[in-house]
This record gives sequence, C-alpha cells and structure tokens, in this order.
Amino acid sequence: MKLKINHEQLLDGLSVGIIAFNVDAEITYANGKAIAWLGLVCEVDSRRLVQPTWQIVDKFGEPLPFEKYPGYLAAHSDEPIENYEIGVFNHLENCLYWFLCDAYKSPTERKGTYHYVVTFTNITAQKELIPFKEVVEHANDAVIVSDAIDLKGSGPSIVYVNKEFTRLTGYSYEEAIGRTTDIVQGEKTSPVAKKHIIECLSQGKPVREEIINYTKSGQPYWIDVNIVPLKNDSGVVTHYAAIERDITKIKDKAFNLEKLAKTDALTEVLNRRGLNQDGERFINLARHNEKSFVVAVMDIDRFKNVNDTHGHDVGDVVLKSLADILVDNIRTRDLVSRMGGEEFVILLEGDSLPLMIQKIENLRQLIEKHVTIIKDDLSIQVTCSFGIAVAEEGVDLLRHYLKLADVALYQSKNSGRNKISVANYDHP
Repeated sequence: MKLKINHEQLLDGLSVGIIAFNVDAEITYANGKAIAWLGLVCEVDSRRLVQPTWQIVDKFGEPLPFEKYPGYLAAHSDEPIENYEIGVFNHLENCLYWFLCDAYKSPTERKGTYHYVVTFTNITAQKELIPFKEVVEHANDAVIVSDAIDLKGSGPSIVYVNKEFTRLTGYSYEEAIGRTTDIVQGEKTSPVAKKHIIECLSQGKPVREEIINYTKSGQPYWIDVNIVPLKNDSGVVTHYAAIERDITKIKDKAFNLEKLAKTDALTEVLNRRGLNQDGERFINLARHNEKSFVVAVMDIDRFKNVNDTHGHDVGDVVLKSLADILVDNIRTRDLVSRMGGEEFVILLEGDSLPLMIQKIENLRQLIEKHVTIIKDDLSIQVTCSFGIAVAEEGVDLLRHYLKLADVALYQSKNSGRNKISVANYDHP
C-alpha cells in the first residue's frame, strides 16, 4: 500500500518555521509557523508572500546588517549555517521573537541554481526579555520596560507593563505595548523633568524624578519614578526599566497643608503669610515678564460699628461677602489677601497703570453698591477706602509697596473715606 503524503500540510504542521528565498532574495515559500512568527503578508491577487521591512537584531539586541542575515550567509558559504541566534520584530503583533536559525542551499530543478532555506526554532520563551516578570507583575509599584531605541526622537517603545500600571493609568497591556510614554503625559508634565530624564538615560545613567502624568481618562497623578538602563552581556543598553510609585495622595496632602497654612480660614483668600510668600513671587514674575503691577490696600470704613452693633458673627458674614466680590472681579493670576481684621490687599499686573487703577476704582464702586443680606430683617451695606502703590523701577520688595499703599490708604481715610488714593504716581 502506497502512502500518500500532503507535503505542504506536513510542513505547516511542524513546530519550526521554514522559509525559502530565490537568488533575488524574494520569498518563494514559507510554512504556517514562519508566516505567523515573521509577520508575513500574502498578496490577495497573486498569493505572493510579501516580506516586511525586516528589523532583525543579533543575540545582543544590536541591529543586524543585511550581509549577516542567515539566508545571505548561506548564499555565500559552502557550509550550512547552524544554531544562528537572531531576534525578528513582528510588525503585525508589535513584538520581538527570538530564534535559533539553520540556513543552507537547496538545489532547484534548474541546474546550477539554488533556493536558500532558513529554518527557525522559536526560543522566545527561553530568552525572556524580563527575567523577573513574575515578580514585578504583582508589585505594588507600576513597572514599565521600554526599548532603548530612538531616545531623542518619538521616544522608546514600551515592551512591557505590569498590572499596577494598567490599574493606575487605565491603559490595558495591549493599549500600552508599542506606544511611547507620551500616552501618559500631558499639559502639566514638566518639560524640565523630561529633559533631565533624557539627558541621564542618553549617558547610560539611572535617573529619579517626581513628575505629573495622566490617566487614560485625563486625570492627573503624581509619580516618583526611578528609571534604570538595562544592559546586555556586552554592556550595551538595550532597555529602560521604570519603577513608578503613585505619590498623588502625599502631594495632595502637602499641597493642602501648605494651602491651609497660607489661607485665611474665614474668607478663604491668602492670609498674611500667604501674601508674603506669593506676593514676592508675583512681583518677581511680573518683573521677569516685563509687566507693570500695582499693590492696593483696602480697609472697610467704620467696620467696628458693624461688630459693635450686630456682633462679630454678622461682621464675619460681611467680611466673607466682600472677599467674594474681590475674588470674583479680578483675574485668577492676580492676588487677594486678608491681612487681618477688616484690611485686605490686592495685587494686579499686566495692564497699563491707568487701567489697573481704574480696576481698583471699579471694585470700590461694586462694594459701595453691594448689600449683604444677613437675614430677612437685616442687611448690611458698607464702603471701603483704598491706598495704591504702583511699580517702581528697580524696587521688588513687597513690604516697600505695602508701606506706600498704607500711607495712601490713610490719605483716603482722612479725606472722607470711600475713596482711592495713589502713592508714588503722577497721573498722565
């Protein structure tokens, strides 16, 4: 009995990949395993196998030149190539496969011509890129491993993320692989920190930074990240491993404590301490940006009468109401502070001096017209006096302007109240 064998089916059933080339380096045959592992595509009209733009590396992860491809070596040698280790990037699956290759010449039916056959034994499982994968998979910190290619271009591609990364960011493993870390960066991600990271990694040095990243849904979070270059046996950096600890709660707590320490509990604007800190930065930033600024001190006229007549609880309602008027009618980049009692400070920047002085006058008028409703049968209406100091060339000390504005405030008080007075400024 003669046994009938389907040779193509037999080859497809093998556990090794087989691929054959002609003398022009065109693929003439590939079995199922080779097609899947190498990411080959078959043209529908001609059924011709189309090879990708090969990305092949040697056993150390270094790019392999064409003249060292196993098929090329076999074509230019009388001896077969055996146990030749390479890595091939599969574009369809976006991953790197590792193989032990044998390559040899195979005569064709035409005398003096050959096919060049390469067989692939898949050793990816034995050559695990991440030896401690089982450990880091269940770590409490997010772990990202990326290749060390294109550091200053679009960025290294992610080859691995653990479960904590997907939990923290909302990106699945499949969504992250092949992308760059840009997927978790956004508006408030520090360019200075990013530059420092690139500088260190380009020198093969580990680096640590605190940086803001973003989840898939756009929520910001803080991380303390350690990034370590990973080297192969030849000492060449092939990957970067980033260990990221979520420190959002710590940062939020620190921010809230700082905010609490510099915020007036009643009015929720800056207190004296907050003004001293933020006011100096405000002036320095205005100078840096070559912007003018004014410092205004505001005092509620005869506020003692409100407290004496209606009690401090009513006085507190009036203070909160006036603070809301100030906050609602200045820009977010300007500052409002309660210095204590019924005295407030306002810092404006960026406009012409006449316009900023007019803005203070507008605030005075709004307060004059405002009625604070305490209860059905009680409402309070107050006025305020203002003193303004304008920016002087070469003077950046906040206390200097506060003193000038305070002198101008008393000019307003002494001339009848409910007015603004401007120190150190000649009106045009």
